[in-house]
Amino acid sequence: ATAVWTRASFPVLALTQLASMVLFAAIALIEIRVRAPILVPSLRYGKGRDMIAVLKPSAYYGLYALCTFLAFQGPVLLIEKLLGPAAVAIFALSRTIFSMSRQCLIILTYSIGQETITLIARRSWAQLRRMYDLSERVVLLLVPVLTVGVLLICPVLFTLWLHRPHLYDPTLCMLMAAVSAVMGIKEHKYAFQNLSNRHEGVARFSFVVYASVIVVSALTLRTLGIDAFMIAWLAGEVSITVYIVIQNRLLFPAEFRPSLAPLPRMVMVLVIAFAAATWPARHDAAWPLTKITLVALAGSTSLAVACFFIFGLKEVRDVFRGRIRRRFASTG
Repeated sequence: ATAVWTRASFPVLALTQLASMVLFAAIALIEIRVRAPILVPSLRYGKGRDMIAVLKPSAYYGLYALCTFLAFQGPVLLIEKLLGPAAVAIFALSRTIFSMSRQCLIILTYSIGQETITLIARRSWAQLRRMYDLSERVVLLLVPVLTVGVLLICPVLFTLWLHRPHLYDPTLCMLMAAVSAVMGIKEHKYAFQNLSNRHEGVARFSFVVYASVIVVSALTLRTLGIDAFMIAWLAGEVSITVYIVIQNRLLFPAEFRPSLAPLPRMVMVLVIAFAAATWPARHDAAWPLTKITLVALAGSTSLAVACFFIFGLKEVRDVFRGRIRRRFASTG
């Protein structure tokens, strides 16, 4: 933050980030050496065959990192090359707005990470399926609420945050919202593959899909514009999400596999919500900022209430109430 505030050069900013990562890595190693010296990385504790067995699945995390590059940096380079920096600015800013809204879902997903790992290690399939089911309901409620809410309030964000209301592109933002909704579901589902260390298939499949999206976009971007890339990206995210859902079910024994019933309901909700948001999204740039904000809040609230009943959040609410009561009872 200090480097940014003093308008340091890009190499200095990069060096600052590198230095901070090295510093915290050193702190982590010192902490490990104090608490559990056997866990300090060392080559003398392993054999070559054992090291390869560990590094092979870990390399797939690197492949997934490459997928992230193809999904996020690849399009920026491609758009800049074929359409110019102005198109990059509009695309990147629109994507950033929706990426910020998904942080809430990511925090929720990984807040149950430790419990997920424990249940998988213990093979407590009934408890794991219940946690999978309850967390899915919360995510399926938040996805349309956050996505459509951000879509409707985009003109306000472009005006107040960026001071560039003319950059708001309704079609691009609607497609970005659709991609963001699918990614919100995908990232929650992928967490179970990641936490169970069964990510290899997802990494391979995602790499093929994202590489295909880049190839298709390279052939169509100049003639059809950013919308062509967005449609290809949306199709790619949908295919990856379907693959991950199938892999999620294979984590469980046959008698404990989670139901697929909530997903068709999610598709129905998103189709109706986007259809209802189409007209205001295309016209609200000309409205007063107060009116845009009120419409976005009203739309998000209506979706939250509807999804509460559609996805059965009453059970989730009862679970949280029970835990809170037990906690207060134990402390009292």
